[in-house]
Amino acid sequence: MREREDGSVGLHFRCFRQAQPIHEELRAELSKPSSNGVPYQVAALEVIRRDRWCDRWFKFEPGSSLKDHLDWLHMLQLDEARREHELRLAGMEAESRKSAEKIQADSLEIAKALKTTTEATGRFNTKWTRIAVAIAVAALLAAGTAAVFEALTYFKP
Repeated sequence: MREREDGSVGLHFRCFRQAQPIHEELRAELSKPSSNGVPYQVAALEVIRRDRWCDRWFKFEPGSSLKDHLDWLHMLQLDEARREHELRLAGMEAESRKSAEKIQADSLEIAKALKTTTEATGRFNTKWTRIAVAIAVAALLAAGTAAVFEALTYFKP
């Protein structure tokens, strides 16, 4: 409330959250030619009763102070932020789980490929080892046979 020059008291309406310019709306309402002579309180009620949408609106509970309402609003906002945080964490956990499953599947594929390669390499090595042993045996036999013939020719008259 503010005291005017003539000694009367004037009311100044404001949005508690300062989201709506109610005082400007009231000034505009009073400056309309059609409101000439309309009492301030009637014009104020007209402005206050207008239907508005406000993203900062919070239901007023009679018997509670404006500070209590603001505290409740902050509590609800914190609770909403906590819920959003939990949802983000759950999403991150799901993504992490998917990633771990993909890594595990890829690891299994790599292990299978390594096993197949190892088995193929083992078969290759075994085959060539047998061939090398056969060549070595053949060389020994050939060398042994040549030595026997040489020995026989040595003793030949």
